[in-house]
Amino acid sequence: MSLVRERWLKSLTALVLGAGLALALAACGGDTPTATPTATPKPADGGDTPAATPTPSFDVAAHFKGKTIRIMANSNPGGGTDAQGRLIATFLGNYIPGNPRIIVSNNGNKDGEYDYAASRAPKDGTYISWTSTPELERGHREGAVLRSTFRYLWTDSPRNTQTLSYGSPYNCAWDASGTSEPFFAFADEIADVESGGVTMLSDIAYMEDLRVPIIYRGVASATTADVLLMWERGDTNSTTRNSLWYQLPTIRAGWVAEGKVKMVADLGTTPARANAEGEPGCDDVRNHMTPEGVEKLNGFLNPSTYVGKSMWLPPGTPDEVWIALGDAFEAAFKDPAIIAKWSDFTGQELDQILRVEGQRLTEITDPAYAKAIPLVESETARVLEKYFGL
Repeated sequence: MSLVRERWLKSLTALVLGAGLALALAACGGDTPTATPTATPKPADGGDTPAATPTPSFDVAAHFKGKTIRIMANSNPGGGTDAQGRLIATFLGNYIPGNPRIIVSNNGNKDGEYDYAASRAPKDGTYISWTSTPELERGHREGAVLRSTFRYLWTDSPRNTQTLSYGSPYNCAWDASGTSEPFFAFADEIADVESGGVTMLSDIAYMEDLRVPIIYRGVASATTADVLLMWERGDTNSTTRNSLWYQLPTIRAGWVAEGKVKMVADLGTTPARANAEGEPGCDDVRNHMTPEGVEKLNGFLNPSTYVGKSMWLPPGTPDEVWIALGDAFEAAFKDPAIIAKWSDFTGQELDQILRVEGQRLTEITDPAYAKAIPLVESETARVLEKYFGL
């Protein structure tokens, strides 16, 4: 297990042990029933999720020959998730026996994509969800199924999360502690705002703990391309993302080198690294927060950071299909040429989480997230009133 996952599991343990704090804080916001997880968590230091047992007679090449696999990005076209999915589509079919055609589609309605994948999508390997975060929270809505019932396939790395700011007069977010005028202006998609998106809640939690006033706006779309456009127009100036810091030297050359964009807080499970134009500049935001604030931030953030952008098959997909596609990702990302292409495109070193480990981590995290739901619900109600007047 990599150092990243070891650090994440330690923070997850803290999240579980701190559930009492989450419940106490939530008491201020009412007692909303918590969904009961159906997955059985594996111990953090225990064995792997079973590798699954394929049907001996299953012919992978015959199964996939002549078929089209649709990778469904749960974002609008033009963003980082969409672009990376399209890169995967250029080579993945070469590593699947039968060489199926791979196409990418988009569904920016994240709840809708999740529900379709859970209940109506084909279970023969021809539909793969490609998500910007693990989105465990969507499985805890009324009538939804847990993410841990899906079959995890692959991610290139844990979600290394940072807050970036355009034109900031502050080197780090905590430099603005106690100021009266809000400089940092964020935006997120309206649907995610109304449902209590964990990124929004995380941003507000740590900024409030640091006593930094902020502005938060609800917008129709908040892909990477949208964020960059909002910055250039002056609509917003800050965002919390996982890969934009590493991509900036490619998609906006000079912005970091010239000081237009700074990383003002590191929220990740492992320290952020330099990109091609500069050093991070700011350390882990938790080093500057109160213990209560750290517990609150971890309650929101950890369930969305144990893996980054990730691939999922619908619940009920047969073992043999899950194994075949998991093997294809593993084989593709052993190819030095593909590793180099991916690293050049994303600006990050590959630190992938493969099928068995990712499924195990999901089955640990899903029930742990359930313990934080009362806090999520109470904080959502509070911030919707405070920041959005709802």
